[in-house]
Amino acid sequence: MANDTNKLLKTLRSERWLDVLGVVVLALLALKLTYNIDRVMDIAVSDEGRYLAQGTRLLELGFPSPQWAPLYALWYFGLSRLPYVRDTVQLYYFSFILLSVSTPILLYIYLRRVAVRPSVALLTSWLYLVSFSNIDAWPFPTKFAIFCVISFLLVATFVPRSIHYLMLLVILLVISFVRPEYAPAFVIAVAFGVGRVLVQTKRPGGLHLKAALAQGVLLAVATAVLIHFMGNPLAGNRNLQAFSQHFSINYTSWTASTASPWVNNDAIMQEVFGEADSMLQVARANPRMLVRHILTNAAHYPGSLIDTVFDPPFLKQLSSKSVETTVNFLLVGLVLLAIAISIGYNFRYRRSMTSGVKPSGTPPLLPALHNVQNSHHVCLVGLLFLFVSLSALASALLIYPRYHYLQIQGILFLILGALLVSNTIALYKPIDAQPYRSVIGLAIIGVMLILITPSPVYGWTFGAPKQGRTDIYNTVSALKRLDIQEPVTFVAFGGSPDFSYDIYLGDNYRKIPSTRKNDDFDAFLKRYSINMVIWPEQLQNDARFQNDSKFKEFLDDPERFGFISLTIPRTNGQRRVLLKDTLKTARPVPNATKMVALAKELADAGDYEAAIRIYRDLVDIDFDDQRSRMGLAESLTKAGHHDEAMAEFNAIVSQWPGNPWGYIRRGELSEASGNYEGALADYQRAAALAPDLADPHFRLGFVYMHNNDHQAAIREFEAGLALDPTRERPRKALETLLATP
Repeated sequence: MANDTNKLLKTLRSERWLDVLGVVVLALLALKLTYNIDRVMDIAVSDEGRYLAQGTRLLELGFPSPQWAPLYALWYFGLSRLPYVRDTVQLYYFSFILLSVSTPILLYIYLRRVAVRPSVALLTSWLYLVSFSNIDAWPFPTKFAIFCVISFLLVATFVPRSIHYLMLLVILLVISFVRPEYAPAFVIAVAFGVGRVLVQTKRPGGLHLKAALAQGVLLAVATAVLIHFMGNPLAGNRNLQAFSQHFSINYTSWTASTASPWVNNDAIMQEVFGEADSMLQVARANPRMLVRHILTNAAHYPGSLIDTVFDPPFLKQLSSKSVETTVNFLLVGLVLLAIAISIGYNFRYRRSMTSGVKPSGTPPLLPALHNVQNSHHVCLVGLLFLFVSLSALASALLIYPRYHYLQIQGILFLILGALLVSNTIALYKPIDAQPYRSVIGLAIIGVMLILITPSPVYGWTFGAPKQGRTDIYNTVSALKRLDIQEPVTFVAFGGSPDFSYDIYLGDNYRKIPSTRKNDDFDAFLKRYSINMVIWPEQLQNDARFQNDSKFKEFLDDPERFGFISLTIPRTNGQRRVLLKDTLKTARPVPNATKMVALAKELADAGDYEAAIRIYRDLVDIDFDDQRSRMGLAESLTKAGHHDEAMAEFNAIVSQWPGNPWGYIRRGELSEASGNYEGALADYQRAAALAPDLADPHFRLGFVYMHNNDHQAAIREFEAGLALDPTRERPRKALETLLATP
């Protein structure tokens, strides 16, 4: 007996180290995934921007409608009051990182609290940490809802089992004020709970009616308080709005339409369902199209659920789409295989229970989930999964199987799978005879996970940082640097009047929704005194602008309308802002000539990194300064940052297609990396643009020499020397070629 007690104490002491080790591994993984995340993840000006704005203006505007996540607004409000958070851009990233890091760690702690084996708990938490649901799913209210679910489940491990069902109801109540589609699940769970109380209070040893009534009163008070301050999440018409947008997605897919479903959904709804203003009227107006919509969603549902749970964003860094698909398939297969093997071992164990002396009663179908120390938690999570799945399935079928309807269902599935696998192992191996071996084993698993999980910014090798599509962030940064103090009235793609770039830019910015345009573009500009247009090309996705001849003239020649063009840095020349020339006076103009001279001097001295910093400052101030752009690209090349340099040269030749030196420098970079075909094309383009320039001919000559095309090389060297006879290296190369038989 003493030996068993000592073994148990030794196991418990070792498991403290296991828990600390698991948290440390997850923290390191989270740091790897989120470090410098703003390089590859953009900020949002649509739904997530709205949630953020509601939070920062909570004292001014009060709680938003219960259809728009009032508890999530409270989360943003709390974070915005932290001294670390200086502006709304930083608030956006801080909230994302905090939720992405804390939830997997809380999940690990919860799984360990419910006696899940350390290795299973770590692998499950890692699966969620790197999942699409945690990293890429947007907007983020459901991430916050998952944070709430895991937090309350963790609290449930510290409270008596008798109030576990109350905890389940509290979880559903809370997430109903984050995602209103879970409010029906709360109502169903309450009805189920009332029935459960009525049944069990009549059984000997069942629930005490007074205790059940006390819990019911507490829940009723909490519900009443939330509804009083935040409203009723079952009310409102957001479901119809969501249906309208997502039906339009399916409709444009069926009809192969190029129109954006997000801004043209009202017209599509009018065409298909007439004046329907409720889901019941939609069903009456065109039941055939509603059924087609539901069947289309049903076909997409399984794949969407799998992608939400098992499609880690880091798979996109693999060499090809086929490799990404293969690895994703293997990952899904391994998880499902582990669950299937666990079920098989449960059946095997069940058969052993019925062999020999037959026990009284029928053995449970899955012994690992019954009569174990965490069976009550299995029941809690199982019921929560059931109620959540009812709401998720209804939303997926009626609206669309988008990931934010499936994320909570996915994480609960992972928890149930972890409980099943861990408890099945415990059936055959209850206590580790040598517990400290588990620490070594978990450490090995942790190191492997850290190695196989790439950084979104630096990849697997922590080489040169990547630069993702952060166009909104770069646009906001560029406009902030202009430091415009006078009132700005702007138009941008999207219909929301209150939640756009102005969230991040300041109180002097006011958006005019594109939906207010009902005549030609020139009149629209004058009526609302619009002095800024953000990403004008994107407005062509709006049917109101597509066929407007004045808008096309505006895109082609903004100066005729009194606007100047500002190309946004680090968007490959694809994004620009058109602003009234009267606003240009606020633009800071340093002594660019001296700064360029200093950067060139540093580059000539070999201090390329210092030169790069100066050139970046110049480019950020004036992205249209071709001299600084070329200096930056050339310095990046010399510093060995070839990927970034190539991206800069690509942007340069895109923005200034008539500049031969952009092609020459890009060709040199291609040639240095062994891409002679690309170099040849760039040198030929430069020669065509500048027939009086000798350099393209010389470079063509050397490429042809490398390709053993001596006649072409001779021709190019001769053409180049005719233009510049002072170049010794090409002359010697030509003499060598002419002397070669």
